[in-house]
Amino acid sequence: MEHLGYFSKNAPLLFVTDLDDTVINGDGTMSAPVRAALKGLSNRGISIAAATGRPFKLIPDCVKDLSGLSYIISANGAVVCDWINRTQIAAYYLEKKDVLLIYEETTALGGAVDLYFTDEYIGEEKGRELMRRFMTFSKETLEAGNRLFTMVPSAKNSLLAKPEPIIKQVCIFENTQCCQKVLEKLQYRKQISAVSLSGYEIEVTAKHATKGNALAFVRERENMEKSQIVTIGDNDNDLSMRDEAGFFIAMGTAGPHIKALADYVTGSLHEDGAAQAIHTLILNSPHW
Repeated sequence: MEHLGYFSKNAPLLFVTDLDDTVINGDGTMSAPVRAALKGLSNRGISIAAATGRPFKLIPDCVKDLSGLSYIISANGAVVCDWINRTQIAAYYLEKKDVLLIYEETTALGGAVDLYFTDEYIGEEKGRELMRRFMTFSKETLEAGNRLFTMVPSAKNSLLAKPEPIIKQVCIFENTQCCQKVLEKLQYRKQISAVSLSGYEIEVTAKHATKGNALAFVRERENMEKSQIVTIGDNDNDLSMRDEAGFFIAMGTAGPHIKALADYVTGSLHEDGAAQAIHTLILNSPHW
């Protein structure tokens, strides 16, 4: 209980939260306790930033409508939006030659690829079949997301033909062995950032497109000290934010290596762990 009311005297200025399995469910909804806790932060004058692997169009309205939401970091840091003024303030794009090479490596192992351009999302039909096997999203959420995609048998022609920048590439595999094989190759590519959240897919962005770098950009823009920022998350793509904040909270479902690096471990999403941490550490209302 040494962290009880940790920020009761010196409250943070910015609370940065991951989305999936941290504050939103697989069906894209947010529980009433979590929404109330985030509103409590806003009522205290603490700004909120959302940092997610989701591209902007796939962020649910329950997040965009949050009181006090000041920044949206999407596609694992590839795009940063000033949500108060509804303007994009930073973007980091993939090089087409890198995307094409990764595409070939993925499809050679029987995988499929999704491509996120600035104006359109291209998804391969095989990828949807593979995603249904392992994704934790509900059927309704998966179908809603698919409606935002242009579905094609092969995304290669779109990749070669479209001039628009590529925000993110997602490689989807039918087993963890193929996924790990490609991921190990990608770890040595200096021009990209690659992370696997499920063991069956790899999210690829430009090298500097990480949640941590995006948060650093926001912190410098707001002239904040690291000590004035709290972050919360559950997966490997959230760890980069830890270096740009004074305090890192791990969800109860986070892996042991993530919990070991956290300043505080809270409950799971289904236990409203984000709300519990906010009330215990910041709002000083542990018996909410």
